[in-house]
Amino acid sequence: MTPDGSSYAATAGGAYSGYPYPSLQSWSNFGLKWTVAWFGLLDSSNHATAPANMNSLCISSNGTIVAEAEDGGIIRVSNNSGVDMYLSDAPTNNWVGLVCSQDGSNMVAVASTGVVMVSTNSGIHWILRTNTPPLNFQCLAGSWDAQKLVAGTSRNVFNVPVYVSSDFGVTWTAANTPDEFFWYKVASSADGNHLAASGSDGYIYTWTFNGPPPVPQLTHFLAGNNSVLTWPASGGGNFVLQQSSSLSAPNWANVFWPIITNGTNYQVTVPISAGNSFFRLKAQ
Repeated sequence: MTPDGSSYAATAGGAYSGYPYPSLQSWSNFGLKWTVAWFGLLDSSNHATAPANMNSLCISSNGTIVAEAEDGGIIRVSNNSGVDMYLSDAPTNNWVGLVCSQDGSNMVAVASTGVVMVSTNSGIHWILRTNTPPLNFQCLAGSWDAQKLVAGTSRNVFNVPVYVSSDFGVTWTAANTPDEFFWYKVASSADGNHLAASGSDGYIYTWTFNGPPPVPQLTHFLAGNNSVLTWPASGGGNFVLQQSSSLSAPNWANVFWPIITNGTNYQVTVPISAGNSFFRLKAQ
């Protein structure tokens, strides 16, 4: 749907669309006029391939860029409101989620196999995100620029979370969501600061970003030939301790010394050595 609500796109299976194959349909004039843009046949210009299960769809703000992804199939794109659908170079997969930026240039697709791919040229070429955790994706939503993402997942055990990304799908973090077997649908506001998700328990959960969590205070004291670093355990579990030998050209890395809980604080004992060592707490 475009931001003003005047133009939409939708997919339907053959029995529901009135065509013998899955169809892509668009409508304008706030839903008063429907148009069948394409119904899943290979034409003489090779604009499309054999029909499959159209599972996800996205559209640019002006309604011209359209992309559809198939569960067990491929990804097609259009630059003329779905009149002509072209094959992208995305591989065949069980695609279950697809979002695009407001201008249609950035796109993100997720598969139930855990694959995440992105495009920066309106879906023509796709790039694999290689550091994605092993997830069974089920659905996807994103912000206006497709940089902030929220994905629903599932697995055959309880306590499966919703995952979020704030860097165009490079890294993913488990959100603090209720225990679920399956997250059916997710939604995001344009700025990505308001999220909603529906789970297998039948409830809808919402989340609002109120700014980054406060960074706990990092303190230290000397104990013989060691420096002991501490920070509050309350809220500090969302941070990792990192070290760098320089601040002018920092090379931050997570410390490898064991972190213990001492009363209400986390504590790390660091042997004192020659040279400089700088430490910080970084949100994870």
